[in-house]
Amino acid sequence: MKDPIVDEVRQTRLKIEQECAKAGIFYKDHLLAVQKRYENRLVIVPAGDSQKKELGKNR
Repeated sequence: MKDPIVDEVRQTRLKIEQECAKAGIFYKDHLLAVQKRYENRLVIVPAGDSQKKELGKNR
């Protein structure tokens, strides 16, 4: 049985790969550019903060 989500992901990747080929860029470079574009949206919680919250729950 085929999974429709897997098929959609494959179609999307194929479409992006074809667009990259037309533009003359590598698919991997495209992915890295997208990653860099959204990198500033990531929220990194300092390790100490999560540990303090856990300690507070146990008291």
